[in-house]
Amino acid sequence: MGFLKKFKADMKSAFSDDQPSYPAQQQQQSQMPMTDQPASLQEPSPLDVLRYRYQHGTNFGSIFVLEKWLTGSMYQDGSDSAELAAVTGNIKAMGLDAARQKFENHWETYISDSDLDWLAGQAHCTSLVWVGLFTS
Repeated sequence: MGFLKKFKADMKSAFSDDQPSYPAQQQQQSQMPMTDQPASLQEPSPLDVLRYRYQHGTNFGSIFVLEKWLTGSMYQDGSDSAELAAVTGNIKAMGLDAARQKFENHWETYISDSDLDWLAGQAHCTSLVWVGLFTS
């Protein structure tokens, strides 16, 4: 879990609005008269890339947190839509070891390499999202 916390902290600092991308150059530009051309071209900051690039992606949230409308096969008939209902229903129906194997199989096979190849090559996705994974 330490890796995820470090990643989250790195992303917050890299994309923080609190710190301008180029503070010295921004101060210098604020003193220069307005013109139609930039004073100089510069590399985009990580925040610039995040803000201005074309974002096209998909949500893979149901890999980690089940959603009944996406992964109905993980639920027993008549169960509630909460993930806890899927877990407890499967344990009651097939036992702990078989339920564990069912969930591990779901995590290992829900997304394949060919799915990722299709998303990148055919669908032209630039982003993959796991909603809820980095909430605090």
